[in-house]
Amino acid sequence: MLAFLLAVAFGLMTFAATQETTCYAPNGDIADNETYVPCKKLGIFQVGIYSSCCALAGRHETRQTCLASGLCEDFSGQLYRGFCTDRTWTSKACTSLCMGDESSGYASKPAFLTSCENTNRPAYCCGRLNSTCCGTDDQIYFEGVESPCKSNSVDGSDGGSDPKRGKYVTVGLVVAVAIIVLVEAISAQWLWRQNRWLKAQAAEKRETGNGPVR
Repeated sequence: MLAFLLAVAFGLMTFAATQETTCYAPNGDIADNETYVPCKKLGIFQVGIYSSCCALAGRHETRQTCLASGLCEDFSGQLYRGFCTDRTWTSKACTSLCMGDESSGYASKPAFLTSCENTNRPAYCCGRLNSTCCGTDDQIYFEGVESPCKSNSVDGSDGGSDPKRGKYVTVGLVVAVAIIVLVEAISAQWLWRQNRWLKAQAAEKRETGNGPVR
């Protein structure tokens, strides 16, 4: 029993050490998850809940912003399409823009976008400072992604203040459970040894009391 409880505790701690919602590129490659983290945290560990990912971690001066549209904005104000926690990129929470080389985008990394002016709805061209498609049939209309859960969008400074807070909360809960299991295992072992010792003492007293009388 003790071995089982210890194994459970060790498994929970191992899970906590590795628990992280992974961000993927459009081609399925795993992103740098030390830098790119999900924009939305509430419910992100539930099955079927996805989020776009931006570069929210790292040094404070290089942390970027998650926009309500699902796009990312770097420290210079440049918009780009980041990553997504849905490896297949079929979720509506993914910003499915500029995903291939043929569209001046990238299938394996983020893609910069340039906003088109004088349009009645948000339109973009793929590429940094590239407005060549604006006013043509090639410009991309994009209103924004669907929220991955029923929470308010993370925007502005809220997205960069503590980007891994949701992950830390989840990991903290797992570690707490592991510690409880470990304490219970140690307590159970101590009680078992104490009970064994008391039984041995009682048996010894009985043997002494039943010994031959001289």
